[in-house]
Amino acid sequence: MSKSRKCCSGSQCTRSEEKLRVINIGLSMFYDAIVLQGAKAVQLEWQPPAELEKEISDLLDDLL
Repeated sequence: MSKSRKCCSGSQCTRSEEKLRVINIGLSMFYDAIVLQGAKAVQLEWQPPAELEKEISDLLDDLL
């Protein structure tokens, strides 16, 4: 038996009627797994900004 809850449209729907929609930020393997399960997904290619704070940059320089 499916649980019923309010959908964003205000009507009642069961979980089996809901469609999962995902925005994946990061590893594309997560996107692939979501799509393989039949959900709609969008892969967002994002990287942190290249500029680092001086302290973080210095720490990275010490490590490398």
